[in-house]
Amino acid sequence: MKIYHLILISFLLIQCAENNNRKADNESFLAKKSVNDTNTISVSNHIVEKIKNYYLNGEGAKFQFESNDFDSLKELIFKSSDNFTLMRIEIPKKEIISDSIRAILFPDFNNDGLKDVVINVYREGGWGGGNVFDNEIFVFKNEENSFILKSVNNSKKLTDCDTGQFSLVGLKKGKLIGNSFCYTPDDGHCCPSLKYYTVLSEENWKLKHFTSEETY
Repeated sequence: MKIYHLILISFLLIQCAENNNRKADNESFLAKKSVNDTNTISVSNHIVEKIKNYYLNGEGAKFQFESNDFDSLKELIFKSSDNFTLMRIEIPKKEIISDSIRAILFPDFNNDGLKDVVINVYREGGWGGGNVFDNEIFVFKNEENSFILKSVNNSKKLTDCDTGQFSLVGLKKGKLIGNSFCYTPDDGHCCPSLKYYTVLSEENWKLKHFTSEETY
């Protein structure tokens, strides 16, 4: 009987260890460089689903919904009861590292040696189906390769101008960089005439405007 108990306990310990290793392996690939293509980075469906659910449980909760999966992005479409498109959202899943404009970045905001995840989500429609577009930047904290959504930052609040929006480009010296496109009183809705090279800062996992320099 004692031998049987020892065998049973050993089996349970091995099974537990295997389950823990499997969980760690799965979570470690929530965000990664592609194994087969060193020039490609991607985020897992786990992170993409978190972003999708953010909209499904928030602003999009009262609308009809459909989604489309493509190789590099997931498209969310929210519609009215009469099937009119009110908002279209693009969540990036994969991109080429050499692209001049990046939508998936891996900063280390809290200097703990773990790469956090920043994802730039493109939106158009303004929940009313108009000619309105913006970006929302999702910040995920890496807690031992389990990624926790910490903040969602709208691009219109990341500029130093009265009316305009920020467009993410990349990462430089640990800070997010991009361009701010700003409107003068005479600009049409389609065409902001002012452009600024912009650097963002991070404070308590939220993004803030840091500096801007006009470009021509």
